[in-house]
Amino acid sequence: MSYLSQLQLIHNTMLNPNDSVHRRRINMIERLIEQQDMVHAMIERKRYTKMKVPPRQWYWQFEGVYYIHVFHNNIQVSMRNGKSAVVVGEDIASLIPTFGVLILAVENGELDEALKNAHMNK
Repeated sequence: MSYLSQLQLIHNTMLNPNDSVHRRRINMIERLIEQQDMVHAMIERKRYTKMKVPPRQWYWQFEGVYYIHVFHNNIQVSMRNGKSAVVVGEDIASLIPTFGVLILAVENGELDEALKNAHMNK
C-alpha cells in the first residue's frame, strides 16, 4: 500500500514569494490600502499619520469630479487600452470602494501586465 495514496494531493496554487509578479501585486495592494486610508483620514478631517511623510495622493478633483491615477514606481499605470485614469464621481466617499475594486483587480491578476509594463518603463 502506498503512503501517498492515503493523502489528498492537489496542484500547488501558492505563489512563490520570490516571484516578481507576486511581489508587484503585494506592493500595489499595500499602496492602494495606503491611499484608501488617506481618503478615510480626509473624510474624517484627520491627519494621515501612519507615515512621517504621507505618500503622494493618487486621487484628485477637477470640476467637482474625483479621479484616480494608479502609480507603480512613480510611473503611471496604463490599465486598459492606454487608459490610465479612473473616473470616480462627485462624492469623495466613492473613492473608498473604488480603491477596493482596484485592490480586487490586483488580487485577481487583472493588472499584472500593466504593472509589468510600468516596471519595464522605469
